[in-house]
Amino acid sequence: MAPDFTFYTPDGGPDTLYETLQRHRHTVVWFSRYYGCPVCQLDLHGLETCYPELERRDTGVLAVLQSAPEALRAALGDKRFPFPLACDPACGIYDAWAVAPAASMANLVGLSGIGKLWRAQRAGYRHGAYEGRETQLPALFLLAPGGRVEYARYAKNLADLPAAGQLPALVDSL
Repeated sequence: MAPDFTFYTPDGGPDTLYETLQRHRHTVVWFSRYYGCPVCQLDLHGLETCYPELERRDTGVLAVLQSAPEALRAALGDKRFPFPLACDPACGIYDAWAVAPAASMANLVGLSGIGKLWRAQRAGYRHGAYEGRETQLPALFLLAPGGRVEYARYAKNLADLPAAGQLPALVDSL
């Protein structure tokens, strides 16, 4: 069972994970780093792009970031995602879910992460403000409404999660 948590978004709160889970048959919980990270921006864009396909499958998304609500609000400007961005600048949610940082920056990036960082930069994403733990690894969970974890993936580096575009097929496989 997934541990519940309370979160704030750039636009308000509080909300809880379990309230969020009641809105869909499944919910993707995507742990990223922080909004200033170009790879994280690329991942958020991928989630945004595949979100209509996930909605057709009655699947919601909750992205967890180390960014503070006010910093995220400033970085986003008028941009809004179709899913909530849970702000966890103290990394309490990460710790409760055992989403650990990498041992080093080299472990965080890894060989496959270099390619993903290059793709993010080529797509125009630039590094913004640093927040949270710089070596924070990402993770991905797929949850049922009652909080049952149906899929879990703790990344070994920045590129060690399924691409967002693979999520609809992952939902279909359950």
